[in-house]
Amino acid sequence: MNKPSRREVEIPIGFCGFDIPDEFVVGYGIDYAQNNRNLPYIGTVHFHGE
Repeated sequence: MNKPSRREVEIPIGFCGFDIPDEFVVGYGIDYAQNNRNLPYIGTVHFHGE
C-alpha cells in the first residue's frame, strides 16, 4: 500500500499494490491496539470525535 499524501521525500518505488488515502488502515496483518489484524480485507479505523 502506498500513501502518497504522507510522503515527505519522493523516492522511486519498485512495486506498489495500490494507493490508499491518508486514513488509518487495519487488516491483513496491520493492527490497531492488537485488534483487527486478522481481517481478510483492508479496512479503516474511525476514532470517536473525528
